[in-house]
This record gives sequence, C-alpha cells and structure tokens, in this order.
Amino acid sequence: MVFLPGRAKQDRTSTHNDTMKYNNSVKLQRAMHRGRARVNDFSRDPECTMAPDSRFDCARDKAVSQSECEQRGCCYAPGSDSAGPPWCFYPGLYRGYRMGPLMPTLHGLTATLTRAAPSYLPRDISVLQLDVTEEATDCLRITMKDPSSPRMNTTVAPLLFADQYLQLSTMLASHLVSGLGQHYSSLLLDINWTTLALWNRDMAPHPDANLYGSHPFYIVQEGDGMAHGVFLLNSNAIGTN
Repeated sequence: MVFLPGRAKQDRTSTHNDTMKYNNSVKLQRAMHRGRARVNDFSRDPECTMAPDSRFDCARDKAVSQSECEQRGCCYAPGSDSAGPPWCFYPGLYRGYRMGPLMPTLHGLTATLTRAAPSYLPRDISVLQLDVTEEATDCLRITMKDPSSPRMNTTVAPLLFADQYLQLSTMLASHLVSGLGQHYSSLLLDINWTTLALWNRDMAPHPDANLYGSHPFYIVQEGDGMAHGVFLLNSNAIGTN
C-alpha cells in the first residue's frame, strides 16, 4: 500500500502550531499545515525551484515532515491543496546511480551502475548490472539487475513477433489453471500438451472445439493458495498450448 504525503486545504482561521510533534501519521501531518505556509517551511536549495509540474514524489512510503524530507536529500515545499503537486520531491540533481563505461557484448552492450550515495530506503542495492540488447533494428531490450543475487530466468522460450503472428511463452506456477473460454470442458484445464483455440463460431457445445465466444483470460493458483490472472488483449485468433 502506498501513502502519499499529507497535504491539507488551507484554513484561514487556524494557525500553525510549531510545538506539535510529528508522529508519522497523515492526519497529524495535515493538521500541522492547516495554516498558511511560511517562508521557513520551504527548502532553500536552488535545486528546489523547479516548476510544480516537474516534481516527482520523494515520500510515497509515508507522510514526512520538512526535516525528514530534507534528510532524504529532497526538497520540501508545502502547498494549499491536497490534490496538488507533492510537497516532498526530488531535486533536479538528486544523487542516484553513476554509469560506468558501456562494454560491447555478443548481443548488445553492458555497463555497471554504482550508487553515488545511499538513498533513504533501508536495503539499497549499491551495484547494478545494465544490459542493452538489440532485439531488432527498431527495438531495444533494457534490463537492470543485481548481479550478486541471481534470480529465476523467465526466458523459457523465444519471443516471436511478425506480421499476423505473435508468440509469448511463460511458466505456470501449478497445474491448477482455469479460463481461456469458451470451451465445453471441466473447470480446470487439461494442460498436458493440449491446444485450445479462441475463435468465435456458431456451433453447439462439443468437447475440444471453439464455440460462440472468446475469453482470453486465465487464472493460475499459486503454491500459497493465492492466484493470479493474465488477460491477453487481442482482436485476432488465439491459440494456447
């Protein structure tokens, strides 16, 4: 769940209470700023003078006070409307990652990204690996990963993209798969090397045949009892196997 920094509408009859202690709650954050914003409430760094439409939120995890915002290396500029731009936002030259030299690989380029300074997050990854792969003359694949912590490789089969043909592949978390109608079959699909066609036609219900409608959506139950669904938005025929 994401919490945006608290911002309250301006109340001309109330005053700012400097003695009020901040307790990391959105309600109290709003109460602290019901009065007019004072000059001292704004960060004075020249990097904080960017236009409101150019701000990126630096406090999406919780409501922060001015001191907490500036401790993150960010700018603080309270507004008068809760629906406006963020109060705590990144400066123009926020210290992020520095990219090392790009080195050629068999299929593209690679580089090392090193964090210039720790961020406000508790578990920073200080070194990242950047890979740039040329999939086609007009298509680049850019990936960033932690080279010290290998993860599961999701490349289970090639991606094919041609005129009137697109092939995507994935691994299923279990055999408990349902959906991909309309078919005259059991609720759970038979995924033992079977093929299902999604192509509407006027036909009486019959096993292993495509019927009146196409519903390109499937649900897979995970090992922990939760489930996820995938919707394949497409205006053409679909075949799954």
